[in-house]
Amino acid sequence: MKRSHAMIAIALILVGIAVYTALIYKQLPDKMPIHWNIHGKPDGFADKKTAVLLMPGIILLMTAFLGALPAMTPLQFRENITGQTGDIYNYMMVVITGLMTYIHVMMLEAALLPAMDFNKVLFTGMFFFFGLLGNVMGKIRRNPWMGVKTPWTLASDKVWDPTHRLAGRLMVGSGLLGALLTLLGVNPVPTLIAFILAVLYPLLYSYQLYKRLEARGEL
Repeated sequence: MKRSHAMIAIALILVGIAVYTALIYKQLPDKMPIHWNIHGKPDGFADKKTAVLLMPGIILLMTAFLGALPAMTPLQFRENITGQTGDIYNYMMVVITGLMTYIHVMMLEAALLPAMDFNKVLFTGMFFFFGLLGNVMGKIRRNPWMGVKTPWTLASDKVWDPTHRLAGRLMVGSGLLGALLTLLGVNPVPTLIAFILAVLYPLLYSYQLYKRLEARGEL
């Protein structure tokens, strides 16, 4: 995805957020939940104006920050973050914006529908978006911003590439499985813990692979 296309997509998402929020604004309570505990019960609140601007503000700041990172990339990695990896970076920006938008919509819907199972709806979407991110992990070239950044992956493409192919498969598999299990009513908290363990395994794998290649003199 080209940078211009990503910026257009993010702009359209923000317009969509503004339209949706404006349409339901009068129906929203004056005091809205903005944080939920592990059981899906609201434990943090804010006035309506603050609540409806919270996530859009985060999206704007995040877009500005992520948009500036490629220009700040060290020279040794700059070539790797252009071309295909640049397209993936732009894709990830849009996916992350989509996730933030999903959370924003769920916050507003939770204010309108207090009986909604917030954890079920939230985690189902989050697992799905993590799966979308994992779908492109195996295509990322070595860089300091995206992916499994350990001393061992950053040291060699021979470690970076296999580690990211593994990470991608684990993210897609555990993300889609997590979304399905949560949708079917399984408690999302243990599912999330299992997901975190699955996506952390590539950290250990990168070290093991590096040491194996180092012992063989293949780095």
